[in-house]
Amino acid sequence: MKRLTATVWACCLAALAQTAAAGSATITLPSPNTPGPAPPPLAGGPQLSSEPGEVRVPGSLDNAEAVRVGLAQNGDPVSVVVVQRLSIRGLGDFRFVVPAPAVAVVPAGASRSLPGLRQAGIVWQGFSPGRRLLGARITLRPAQAAAGLPLRVSVEQRNGLTRVRLENRTARQFAITRGSAPLPALQAALARVRRELGHELAAGRPLPMVLEQVQGRGTAQRIIPIDSPLHITGRISVAGGRTARVDATLGGDQPRSRVVVVRGEGRVTIALDAAFERDRRKLLPTADELASAGDPLVALQTALARTTVALQFQQYLASPKAGATRTTYRYATARVAAAPPASSGGDDGPDALLLALIAIGGLAALVGLTVLWAHM
Repeated sequence: MKRLTATVWACCLAALAQTAAAGSATITLPSPNTPGPAPPPLAGGPQLSSEPGEVRVPGSLDNAEAVRVGLAQNGDPVSVVVVQRLSIRGLGDFRFVVPAPAVAVVPAGASRSLPGLRQAGIVWQGFSPGRRLLGARITLRPAQAAAGLPLRVSVEQRNGLTRVRLENRTARQFAITRGSAPLPALQAALARVRRELGHELAAGRPLPMVLEQVQGRGTAQRIIPIDSPLHITGRISVAGGRTARVDATLGGDQPRSRVVVVRGEGRVTIALDAAFERDRRKLLPTADELASAGDPLVALQTALARTTVALQFQQYLASPKAGATRTTYRYATARVAAAPPASSGGDDGPDALLLALIAIGGLAALVGLTVLWAHM
């Protein structure tokens, strides 16, 4: 599936490049439902011959994921755990692999089947009597998992202040055609996409969408990074200092990063939620906003690309079948285990205790031998 997506994406980029170079009268707009290059979703390891290669899912499948990121004091991810719940609605056998750089997995919630851990990812096999809930708590390798996270956090403490930098990391490469197209044609395409996204929202899952094309003239083609707005809420506090509440949108028409400054240089406690707009129509301009844009053609393509990115990050771990998918992201400072008490280096240290136990044991043995000798 990922190779197919990458191939389709490459073909789209090549087609757009050829269109722009030739100055064709037809300009293809980005599709809200064609994902950009991964991750997300995350990739797994190579699949072994003993693992199920066939994807079999009866009926429909919904995917809900809760991504929990544990942060070190400098903001680096030190743990990434995903609770994934897959709901099958259909009668029959199921067999598939969820690709993931996983190191451990246990059943989660009311799972009616047991997940298996393989090099390729999480293996599910079983039978659905009509409805089956599959739940797994998956521990991932932080270095590989971090590549698919939408938010980067970095912490710096200096001169009595703690600075926490929050950065939107959702930007993906898109082919954008520069040129010209009649405004009524662009507004008509916008209206059709808005209507289709409304149908998707009502259905609760992505639906097939036809690639929109407009008649115009392409003069140049560029590959540029485009992100999707990321809404951050929560709080950041410093031990012995202050607490800052966070409610900000990063990316889109806003700056991609923001620095939160908190007074104090003690231990940092971070608790943040990162969310994307569920109603992707809100990422599109209105007809009037499109008309007032400096370059309506580029403005429409950019907005459509943002809807694509928002959809892509709703699937952090891949789902084996298209269906309703929702992913939540939560970042929190990781708890540090208490260190064992250090030895004082004196007579009460571990070496002294060991010598004392040996002495006591030797004394007990000597007493026992004396008693035995007395009864002989």
